[in-house]
Amino acid sequence: MAEQGGGFGKIVLWVVLGVVGIILVGNVIGWLIGALWNILVATLIIGAIVGVAYLVIKGVRRSVGGGRDRRQLPR
Repeated sequence: MAEQGGGFGKIVLWVVLGVVGIILVGNVIGWLIGALWNILVATLIIGAIVGVAYLVIKGVRRSVGGGRDRRQLPR
């Protein structure tokens, strides 16, 4: 039988392109979610390091300064 205007071939082409498009969109969304997750984890780790460093510096200042956190007025 002769091809009749390529109707079936166009349907197959659009189905294949649709499936490939859905796979690509899924991969891009997965990559974006993974990147956002990595940024969140890195932010939490950096925040924890900064927090611990702040507490250590505060403790060192307190121990070097004689244990008092605030200045006292002379008596």
